[in-house]
Amino acid sequence: MLLHTAWENYVEQVAVEGLDVVLLACGDDHSRLHRRLRQALGDLRDPWALAGSGWQLEARRTVEKDVGKLNTPNVQNAERLFDLALGLESGLHELSWQGTGNAKVRENIDEFVHEIRGEIVHKGKTSGRLTKIGVESWLVFFDGVVRRLDLSIAQHLEAVTGTRPW
Repeated sequence: MLLHTAWENYVEQVAVEGLDVVLLACGDDHSRLHRRLRQALGDLRDPWALAGSGWQLEARRTVEKDVGKLNTPNVQNAERLFDLALGLESGLHELSWQGTGNAKVRENIDEFVHEIRGEIVHKGKTSGRLTKIGVESWLVFFDGVVRRLDLSIAQHLEAVTGTRPW
């Protein structure tokens, strides 16, 4: 469960940190926001909230609201959050390494989030034995995912803002 919590927290934090980079790069020009976040702000019921620099506060609130609802950090939900916060539609679709293709990476993330975590949380057990070797392999897997995703997000933000964020 700790690994699941760490993965969820990573997804949430990288989205918020990336949003900070985007907002800083936008300065006072809301039109520099990516399409998905502009759309979400356009759906607000109080357009006056966007006046002046209010759009930056509302952009942050919009992303933080989605962060607060992220309880299942599977591929679809993580990419939805990355799209909203960063304008990165398919960050997890492009990850691969050491013979593990991008489809297998996504499959493994979803298996861990849905099946393994779900078994532990909802049934108090796993479908098979939970061994030290199995846990260590998941740690290595998510370490690889995070390293490559950090690089991918940094490259995306650099392309969008002109500045390397980390």
